Amino acid sequence: MKKFAAITSSFLVFSLMSAACIAEHPRREFNKTIKRDHHAGSYTRSIEQHRIENGIQRSSRIETPTGRSAVREVTRIRDGEAQTSTRIVNGTRLNGSTYSGETIRQRTDHGFVQNSTRINADGDTATRSKEVIVDREAGTISKQIEYVNFSGDSGSKAIVIQRPAAETQH
Repeated sequence: MKKFAAITSSFLVFSLMSAACIAEHPRREFNKTIKRDHHAGSYTRSIEQHRIENGIQRSSRIETPTGRSAVREVTRIRDGEAQTSTRIVNGTRLNGSTYSGETIRQRTDHGFVQNSTRINADGDTATRSKEVIVDREAGTISKQIEYVNFSGDSGSKAIVIQRPAAETQH
């Protein structure tokens, strides 16, 4: 139970520190190191973000008081002509396990299609496809989601959100 609490608190600290840095520096180049004191010791988080052609590359690292570290690399590439956005994530957790994933989002005339693939430390793959259609005249947003989780179980769901027509116009 103590191990679970430590991992959970580490994740919480990691998430809060990340959110604070991103909120301060949206979509531009920056380097930032934050040191937080915690009852178990000091956590250090370093974030480095650089512009690349058509996107950004961000590297995050957290070090615990016991010397363990977690690393996360995110690359986002946008192609305005094709109206696509690709997000590639690779990382190593505090326990040494690795993960990766890729999400590709393509704009359509009335919304977007998004396909995601994730790979966990055991090499298992999970996929998710989502199509979103915005009907401004009817005031609806329709989502069709299909997925296969790491265990191989699959499912789907359809969601329709009714909005006043003015809210769906951007």
